[in-house]
Amino acid sequence: MVGRQGSDTRLIERLLGALDVLASGAHVVELACGTGDLSLELARRRGDLRVTATDIDPMVMDAGRAVVRLEGLAVGFRRMDPNRLAFGDQSVDAIICSLGLLTPSEVAIQEAARVLRPGGLLVLAVTEGESATLEKFLEAADFADVRGDRFEWEPSGYRGVQMTARIGISDIETA
Repeated sequence: MVGRQGSDTRLIERLLGALDVLASGAHVVELACGTGDLSLELARRRGDLRVTATDIDPMVMDAGRAVVRLEGLAVGFRRMDPNRLAFGDQSVDAIICSLGLLTPSEVAIQEAARVLRPGGLLVLAVTEGESATLEKFLEAADFADVRGDRFEWEPSGYRGVQMTARIGISDIETA
C-alpha cells in the first residue's frame, strides 16, 4: 500500500468488502482519497470496475498516480471538492471514503445523493463521535438502509463507525 498515515488494512478490508455486491462495470468514486490507497486496492481486486479517486489537494494524489503507472492499474485521479462533485446526476454506482471526511459535511452528503444512481451505495468511515451527525445528514438526503458498524482503527485504538447506506430505495429488508 502507498502508506497513507493511519491506514489500517482491516479498515480497507471492511470498506471494500461492502462493494462486493457491485456488478462488473460499476463506477466507484473515492472521496478525499489522499494517496489513493482505497482506490488502488479496489482496482487490484476488481479490475472490472471503473474507479475514480478524488481529492481537493492535487499534490497528495501524486503517490497514487505513480503506483498506477508502476502497476498498470485502472484508476483515474481527479482534483475535486466533495462539496461540488463534477459528475452528472445519477452517474455513479458507489462512493467510498476512509478517514477523509473527518468532519461530515451535509453538503458533501447531498452531493453524494445527487450523483449516485438509484440504489447506489455510500460507504464511509467516520469517528464514533461523528456517526450521529452523519446519520442525520443521510436521513435528510433520503438515504435508506443506513447501517453503522463500530470498529477500532489499528494501531491507534481509535474508535470509528463504518456507515453504509443506499440512495433511492425504501423498505429494504436486511439480513
